[in-house]
Amino acid sequence: MILTSKQIKKTAVFTVIFIGLMFGLDFIYQQVYKKEQSTKFGKIFNLQNQKFDYIFLGNSRALINAQVGELNKETSLQGYNLGLDGSNAMHQFLLLHTFLKNKNTCKAIYFNYDPWGVQLRLNNKQRIYGFLPHLSDDSIYTHLRQTFGYRTFLWKYIPMWKFSEFNSRLGLVPFTTIVSKTFKEKINKTGDYVDVSKKIFKPAETNEYEEILIREENISYLKKIAQLCADNHIKLIFYTSPVYFLNYKRYTNIEKINTQVFQQISSVYYNFCDSDICNKLEYFYDRHHLNQAGNKVFTPLLTQMINTTR
Repeated sequence: MILTSKQIKKTAVFTVIFIGLMFGLDFIYQQVYKKEQSTKFGKIFNLQNQKFDYIFLGNSRALINAQVGELNKETSLQGYNLGLDGSNAMHQFLLLHTFLKNKNTCKAIYFNYDPWGVQLRLNNKQRIYGFLPHLSDDSIYTHLRQTFGYRTFLWKYIPMWKFSEFNSRLGLVPFTTIVSKTFKEKINKTGDYVDVSKKIFKPAETNEYEEILIREENISYLKKIAQLCADNHIKLIFYTSPVYFLNYKRYTNIEKINTQVFQQISSVYYNFCDSDICNKLEYFYDRHHLNQAGNKVFTPLLTQMINTTR
């Protein structure tokens, strides 16, 4: 079929309008998601020119059980919680990179090392969406490209690609809730997660024993975090959160993994992994992270750690 010149002209006009529309929508979405402060990602990426005595960094264990607002009261210091649920070592490195690039400063970082974190795959997409609006940062683009390959190119250069692929997180519905200011994560001004609902998280019910594996790419990023701290003259202190005793018994090599990791990373290390801490709790709802009830036991230990290393 041969198109007439009129049909070719209409097709060309439609193509130009469509491409222009895609670039226009991409620009609008990009600006909204870069500047939003409704989510933990938004709060971290828009935190600028702040001075802190310390910060906490890590996954959901840091986010939930390091209640920095309470720790600030106990220590008379100024801290912030950079913990992000579902994050791995690469995410945590990029969050620290962003924190420092935005001219924030701190004297000490308390990194919540999670024994399970060393066996996570870096190419898990669970939390990667939050970094995609910030691919103009060459460091973020480079590290994601090393992990996700050509897909990172598509996320950065093809208009609306990332917003369509991560529709549930970056699509029209979350876009609308952010613009209308009808959505806000339960994160307070010090970066802590403050959901006090009594949702019960039960541990896996199994009698099978398991061993934790080490993926070297995670150790590599832990070393990058340590180097980033050294380059910025920041004291780095690692610690492990208490592990609920059923999980502590189920994973037979937790302490062995802890020892192996810290043979490779030179850092001060506080091991609160011992399940006896959890046994002191009369009852708490979130058995993986500890909740407000658990923090009554754990916060004094973190306070002591901060006062000892300040």
